[in-house]
Amino acid sequence: MNRMWIAIVAVALIIAGAWYFNRQSSAVSYKDGTYEGKSVTDERGNYGAIQIKVEDGKITSAEYVEYDGEGKPKGSEYPWPQAIEAIPKYEAQLVETQNPDKVDNITEATGTGEKFREAAKNALKAADKM
Repeated sequence: MNRMWIAIVAVALIIAGAWYFNRQSSAVSYKDGTYEGKSVTDERGNYGAIQIKVEDGKITSAEYVEYDGEGKPKGSEYPWPQAIEAIPKYEAQLVETQNPDKVDNITEATGTGEKFREAAKNALKAADKM
């Protein structure tokens, strides 16, 4: 019975160690600084712009603004409020995941998510991955 418990604990430790090292090896580290990026303009003239702050190699904040075809920031008057409400969630996901490709779409704000990811990728190109 004792040998069985020792074997179970050993296997659990091996699995936990493999998971930890796999997670560490996939971690991305960026050069500290503040980076800005934009998405391309869509067929309606809309585009997104982001400012990303990196400290100690990690994304610590993201501030995203989406603009309409007239170049004005979209706000509470924008007829698709789901897009505006999704922005803080996209920003939080980027800080949590540290990777624009891992930012998931939010229902009814897919276009905003696509622009957000593109702008973030463009900003992080300048961060010179370490």
